[in-house]
Amino acid sequence: REKCSILDIIQGVVEKYRVLSDNKRIQVNIDIPSELPTLYIDPQRITQVIGNLVSNAIKYTPEDGQACVRARVNGDFVYVDVEDTGIGIPDQAIPTLFDKFTRVSGEAEKQEGTGLGLYIVRKLVEAHGGKISVSSQLGKGSTFTFSLPLKVSDEE
Repeated sequence: REKCSILDIIQGVVEKYRVLSDNKRIQVNIDIPSELPTLYIDPQRITQVIGNLVSNAIKYTPEDGQACVRARVNGDFVYVDVEDTGIGIPDQAIPTLFDKFTRVSGEAEKQEGTGLGLYIVRKLVEAHGGKISVSSQLGKGSTFTFSLPLKVSDEE
């Protein structure tokens, strides 16, 4: 783990998926305060987490939709939200969404996937001492929120 700027990671991920989002005319916005503290994290793993959430947001959002990545400090954590105007997730699918091999039925079935992405995301966030959750409205979109601790030990 090393000290990293979450803003730099988010900007890199959004840029990485620019072709995908441009192809679907999906606008991906970044809303992050400039004074966000640096975090002691594994940059590759957190890039993987944000990448999975951003690519899902693009994948499950119809053309001309929007996605937004936000970050904020609250207490001892930085919270990152990845919000989209996508197809949404049925209420009954949410409790098992982060489990291994979970695939959501309905519209989401048209997309390819292993059902491992969100499971891996949850494991990586938890390995960093954080948590992940989702709120969603069918037909309106979803917001995935994960937290990362500001402090990893008493020495900091």
